Amino acid sequence: MEIFALLEKVCVLTTLAFVLTRTRLFSHLRRRRLPARDQAIALIVFLAMGMMEEAVSHQSCLMNARIVTACAAGLVAGPWIGLLVGAAVTGLACECDHFPMPAIGISMVCAGLIGGCLHCWRPSVALRPLTGFALGVGTSLTRYILALALHPITHTYRPAEPLGTELIKAVVQGAGVALILIVLEEVRERDSCVRAASMAEVRALRARMDPHFLFNALNTLSALSMTEPDAVPNASSRLACFLRASLDQDERLLIPLSEELDVVDAYLDIEALRFGHRLRIERDVEPGLLGVLVPPFILQPLVENAVRHGLQPRPRGGTIRLAARAHGDFMDLCVSDDGVGAAIDVKRKVERSDDFRTHALGLMHRRLRHLYADAFAFDFTSSPGCGASAAIRLPLLPIESRLRIAIETQRRSAFPFSQEQTHDLSRNH
Repeated sequence: MEIFALLEKVCVLTTLAFVLTRTRLFSHLRRRRLPARDQAIALIVFLAMGMMEEAVSHQSCLMNARIVTACAAGLVAGPWIGLLVGAAVTGLACECDHFPMPAIGISMVCAGLIGGCLHCWRPSVALRPLTGFALGVGTSLTRYILALALHPITHTYRPAEPLGTELIKAVVQGAGVALILIVLEEVRERDSCVRAASMAEVRALRARMDPHFLFNALNTLSALSMTEPDAVPNASSRLACFLRASLDQDERLLIPLSEELDVVDAYLDIEALRFGHRLRIERDVEPGLLGVLVPPFILQPLVENAVRHGLQPRPRGGTIRLAARAHGDFMDLCVSDDGVGAAIDVKRKVERSDDFRTHALGLMHRRLRHLYADAFAFDFTSSPGCGASAAIRLPLLPIESRLRIAIETQRRSAFPFSQEQTHDLSRNH
């Protein structure tokens, strides 16, 4: 009957873990390395699981029924979370059921610490179901041995079950830890597939849109070769810079803002050949933000939208303003123009991507959604005759976190970093 009670407890915890994967709270635990804020969220999640585990264990009064949460906490969130969860679950077991503190505490705290050390040393190994199974079995057997060894000294609880029964219990406990890790891995695989599909969609649609710009640029170069031949080399160089960025940066998830501004400058230099004095540029970028990592082609679609739909229909052209400012823990990027504006609800169409005129903006919005989840904001305001303004708010992460997220996110996607790209990211900081 005790083994069936253990199975019941494992099923309850696995179901709880599955339900948590569908919540926004759990989305913070999907990374292999967690920043401080997400570690606090992980602590709350695993403490809730620990209380659920204690409630089920309290009904069956099984000393060996309080392992799964501590092991999973260490493996998923690191040593400090494993230690705190292990100590909390130990306190619950000793307070509610009066089990011996030494056997409970030593094994539980060690389980959280060992899992946490594995998380820091080799995250990919720590999150394998086989690792969770081995840690759960080892912790369960260690507790049984400690209880037997400490009984003559403490004169407290002594396990009455034979070793064979304890082995079966240990296997069930290990299976519980493994099942939770399997649930986590399934969620990561699902996110990876969604991200890979999104990146493939970006490539396919960019390949369809870039020829339009290339056609205009080549026509401009052809006309320039007849009117101003001396300007052709510089114009060709700027076009090559833009096309090179289109090929290189599309394989990178994050680049410095300075590189993105170089791409925008190259694009505007080419468009200036067509527009001449009708295209004016104003920039207001804080120097301290030039090294901040942003997704590639985050500003270029906004600038292209302003040129094509804002200034091009206007005979006298207009001004495009680019701004980048820090706002607390966030960075605000803004591209505005004083062109013809638009009467359609661009923001709604961007979020739904159901209009050709907002195709590029819709792609950009989906990329931001996959990279930042709910940690970004996008706003687009426009009215006929009054121009348009597009604003993006992105989180300012520490350098180490940005680099780690970039590498880990790319590693889980279908397009891994090359060694040169990883070196370039590190060199930028």
